[in-house]
Amino acid sequence: MKILFFAFLFLINPLFLFSQTSSKIEYYKSRFFLYPSIGTDSAIIYVDKVFISKKPIDLAFAYVAKRHLLTITNENFNDEEYISKLHSLLANIYDDKNNYLDLSNIYNIAGNSYLFKQNNKEALNYFLPALKYAEKTDNIAQIIKVRNNIISVKGNIDLYNEALEEIGNNIALLEKNKNSLQAEYYHSQQVTNYVNSGIFNTEMYIKDKKNNTKYAELSFQNYQKALEISGKIKDFKKSNILYKIGILFNEKGKYDEARKYLMKSIILAKKTKNINDLLLSYFHSGVNFFETQQYNLSKKNFLKVDSIYKKDSLIREAYLDAAYYLAKIYNKQRNSDSASLYSDIYLKYKKEEFEKSKKEFISITDSLKLNEIQKINEEKDKLGAGLKIVIVVCLLLLIFGIFYFVKYKKNKKTSEKRLNELLVKLQNNQPLKPIIETQLISNEQEEKILNSIKKLEDSLYFLKPELSQHTMAKKIGTNTTYLSKIINTHKKMSFNEYINDIRINYIITKLYEDKSFRKYTVQAIAETAGYKNSNSFHKIFKEKTGATPMQFIEKITNQD
Repeated sequence: MKILFFAFLFLINPLFLFSQTSSKIEYYKSRFFLYPSIGTDSAIIYVDKVFISKKPIDLAFAYVAKRHLLTITNENFNDEEYISKLHSLLANIYDDKNNYLDLSNIYNIAGNSYLFKQNNKEALNYFLPALKYAEKTDNIAQIIKVRNNIISVKGNIDLYNEALEEIGNNIALLEKNKNSLQAEYYHSQQVTNYVNSGIFNTEMYIKDKKNNTKYAELSFQNYQKALEISGKIKDFKKSNILYKIGILFNEKGKYDEARKYLMKSIILAKKTKNINDLLLSYFHSGVNFFETQQYNLSKKNFLKVDSIYKKDSLIREAYLDAAYYLAKIYNKQRNSDSASLYSDIYLKYKKEEFEKSKKEFISITDSLKLNEIQKINEEKDKLGAGLKIVIVVCLLLLIFGIFYFVKYKKNKKTSEKRLNELLVKLQNNQPLKPIIETQLISNEQEEKILNSIKKLEDSLYFLKPELSQHTMAKKIGTNTTYLSKIINTHKKMSFNEYINDIRINYIITKLYEDKSFRKYTVQAIAETAGYKNSNSFHKIFKEKTGATPMQFIEKITNQD
């Protein structure tokens, strides 16, 4: 009897473990879709855990998800190898109803990677099977998600009528399933489809303004419907719809009306801290004033775009177009230096596009914009010198690639050593803060200032986001020159290096000692340290520790 009992346990125990593992894998897969909020570093950690599965469907998901995260973060990786692995795994997946949702997600993620790279043809090749599997699941949310991606592709290749037809199908599908959908989701998808309809109707109007006035009216009606429905959605950012209405009125030549909507969008985007909408609202306000020949006001708005882009590198196309307009404005105002500066910015990035795609560059060369900029900056007239430039550029890229690879390998070893030394210090409770060189104190005034600096450190004054050399000097009761001299002498570093050093040391210690703090997002950790920009924090943290914040958290968590 005992033998039978233990035999039964032997059979059921693997089944129980399999169930637990399968549940964990599904959880890890679900975390991938949260990468916009939890960050790509965290998402990659979860996706890497999916690779422990032996099931082809899970491994296919892991490869396609990791490929997407590497793509959107512009990492260097072997894309062909990932695609080859994906297709090899897909060939071993049964066409079974239990796999349909996963298959739809896999093809949809692959399509989104190509969409990010602006390869519309390949994107569509993956979105179509994604839609086929979504329809087999009868999962309305999945069907609409994939259809929205197909709509984006058709819009990108100017198939506006087909895109509008797909939007109509989406709206009909939403209405048909209204009672089975959550109200928040139902209304948000209504807004998405009406906004997309507004965008494509605007594009149809722009194609032939004289004969396509009806599309302008349809566009405005769709935007108004989107605004009306958006009031039913909690925390919905209306600035996105408002600036699009501003674009429509700009195109219609109704500049005063456009200005009203663009100003509303700017106010709302500032209030909700929506940098993306704020940048685009300033850009289209700049276009508005340029078209009405109010060049100083136009310049003011385009300079805002320039400033926002340098702090948060979003929407390069709007930034480049702002540079194009600024070059024209400064040229009109006879400011040749500034005109040359912005024409250089514009041409520099267009050269990069040429290196990526000769076809793209030819279409830009034929456009009025590039011709005008080339005329402003005569020194750049030989931009399309031909094959020799391409060969030189390719050689330079090859040399740079070799140099970068060697440097990367060297830096990796240095980073690992730095991280291990740091962990040893933490384990041995050794101080991380810069030591004051007390033997170098030359007079009572310097000693007084150093004591004041120590008090500010103890009170965590360095965590204030508004901290600057000026505010700290004022707080201590000295001037910036003297403060800088004392820090250089006694801390052996510049003021900025000193502030970054104690901020990162604080975060390192807090992460090491406080496990709950490790659950924060990188943005939240950056803000705790006094950084407004998480990218700056990410870079400084890695320079000091040899690891990204998420890598450091994973390392110390594994040691617990």
